[in-house]
Amino acid sequence: MLFFLLTRLLTTLIDLLRIARLSRDDKDLEILILRQQLDILARKQTHVVRPSHPDKWMLAVLAASLKRRSRLTTSQLGRVTRIFKPETVIGWHRELVRRKW
Repeated sequence: MLFFLLTRLLTTLIDLLRIARLSRDDKDLEILILRQQLDILARKQTHVVRPSHPDKWMLAVLAASLKRRSRLTTSQLGRVTRIFKPETVIGWHRELVRRKW
């Protein structure tokens, strides 16, 4: 489990370095492409998606950070979260904070 978490952390750091080098327009285009792909996958999905705990934690932390920085409401966060309901992601974040404290 520890090796998996370290691998995910390293992969995320490499992605952040790659993204930092992109221009704002390139980032916007990449986001639009990724959203389109997610919409296609969501339409084709026949069974419920069951993310692993590290996937939930990563998504919860990123969504909570976005919500705090951009001052989005939970319903507005629904425009960003394509696969899971925003209430579910925020619930994962609450669980993560509860476990920490």
